[in-house]
Amino acid sequence: MTLSSPVALVIQPSPVQAQLWAQALGSQGIQVIQESPRSELMEYISRHQPDVLIVDMTTGLFNPYGFCRDCRGEYPGLPLILTHPPEQTIEAAARRWAIYQGAAEVMPGLSRNVTILDSVYQVLSLMGIGDRFNDQALLQSLKITVPSPVEELRQAPPSVEPEELPEVLEVANSRPSTAARTQRMFRGRPVA
Repeated sequence: MTLSSPVALVIQPSPVQAQLWAQALGSQGIQVIQESPRSELMEYISRHQPDVLIVDMTTGLFNPYGFCRDCRGEYPGLPLILTHPPEQTIEAAARRWAIYQGAAEVMPGLSRNVTILDSVYQVLSLMGIGDRFNDQALLQSLKITVPSPVEELRQAPPSVEPEELPEVLEVANSRPSTAARTQRMFRGRPVA
């Protein structure tokens, strides 16, 4: 008996986001199918029968909350993850409302600023396969190298020589104090 690999349906308007999700999930042995958000989303689900659905909620081409309700009604066991641009924050009320409507989670898209490891682990956990998470395979697929502690020590800058410390202390002490720089203000004007 062979186990088929899980399928993730990724619907992202940004080619960069679609590629990042494909690389990250593919490194975990998940078959990734990418589709455009411009067509009928429910048709994609019935055609591909995914194990998880990752959809950008900010395209403006559909109502993400209505889509969550439709998915919950037709595919109640399918984890639906709504994403948004990494630089955008989603209000807590909007996240709660999406989850109430049927989303499994609302998370930022992948970027170097967002912890990719946590996002991918969360997706795998929602799929019920969190124990198969392979962080080294993920880092390798994204070409991210994490130096070992021994390598960090070898590449560490040399320690500061003691004769350099007085110069640093003199510069720090030569700055004016914050009390001398602050003025009392009244209605936006300095007060004597």
